[in-house]
Amino acid sequence: MEDFGQAKNLIERSRTILILPPQEIDGDTLASSLALFSTLKKMGKTVNV
Repeated sequence: MEDFGQAKNLIERSRTILILPPQEIDGDTLASSLALFSTLKKMGKTVNV
């Protein structure tokens, strides 16, 4: 649970976030990346994939 808190704190403090999926992406990874992208954009972050 401590790792989750650290990740949440880091995301909240950041303005720009890079989502870097693997080169050989599958459907689950693509969906997770897009969901994270959408959530971060709604939080007002600048997001790059």
